Order: sequence, then C-alpha cells, then structure tokens
Amino acid sequence: MNLPNLLAGLRVPLLFVVAYFMMYEPAGWRAVSATLIILAGVTDIADGIVARKLNQVSDFGAYLDLTVDKVFICPLLFLAAFLGGEMDALLVWVAIVVTMREFLLMGIRTYAASRSMVIPAFPLGKLKTITLFTGLVTVVLDVGFVDWEPLNLGQIVLLLGGVIALVSGIDYVVRAKKVFGAEPTVPPPE
Repeated sequence: MNLPNLLAGLRVPLLFVVAYFMMYEPAGWRAVSATLIILAGVTDIADGIVARKLNQVSDFGAYLDLTVDKVFICPLLFLAAFLGGEMDALLVWVAIVVTMREFLLMGIRTYAASRSMVIPAFPLGKLKTITLFTGLVTVVLDVGFVDWEPLNLGQIVLLLGGVIALVSGIDYVVRAKKVFGAEPTVPPPE
C-alpha cells in the first residue's frame, strides 16, 4: 500500500474515534472531534496531491478515496443530527439525502464498471465533500455567531452541503445516462 492510499485509509479509523467522541461526549469532545474531522479533510485533499506528485495515481486509489469519503461522512451526518440526545429533523433529512445520493452513484459506478466504462467524478462532488466536512466541523463546534431563527450556522452549512449533494447527484445521473443504453465493451463470458 502506497502513501496516498494510506492517507485515504486513515479516514476509516478516524471515523471510529470521532464517532466515539460524538456519541459519548466526554470532556473536550467538541475540540477533539473537530480536530479529527479537519484532519480527515486534510487527508482527503492530501491523498490526491501526493498521488499525483509521486506518480502513484491508480484505479484502486481513486476507488478507495471515493469510498472512504462516504464511509467517513455519512455516519457522522447521522450522529450530528442527534448531538445532545435530541433529534434535529433538518439534519436527519440532510443525512438521508446525502446517503441516498452516495448509494445511487455507487450503484451507477458499479454498473458502469461491469460494462468496462468509467464515469469520472465531477467538480460539484468535491464541492459537496468540502461543504459537508465544513458543516460537520461547524455543527460539532456549535459555532453560534450566526443564529437565524430557526437555523444556526451548522445547520445552514450542512443544508447547503445537502443541496449540493442533491444537485451534483442529479448532474451525475444526467451525465451517466449514456451508460444505461450503451453496449458492453467486453464480450460476455462463454
């Protein structure tokens, strides 16, 4: 396993640590959780940069990066919706929309791969990821300098991330529609 893949894979154990702090809220949990979410975001940016710089870009690395982003973000969105023991209905809906988008796109990518086609990621997807990381940090830190009734800054940023997820998901489906009618490029097994 090369350095870029190790950086991407680091987000999986980070998820468990952040989840622990968000679920049990021990002393100092907000600072630790926010720091680890930021660290995960940095690894998300760094793995691609390092892969290109070291000429270690690979199909596996691209798959790993996309997968661990989803594995990291989706559970934390649900945990953010239940911080403090109370349900935040808006954040539950954001978590549902984002998770559904991720499963739908994973299915499309899998189908495309079965037909020896690759559907590249689009810039809106990266914007979605950055916005969701930022929103998670904002919710965890309970940043209060913007508090518009009935929404606070964390809810606003995660709602924006959810809207970007929805729009980028629709964009991806529209761009990928050519896969659904295309003939496979690999002959079927005999």
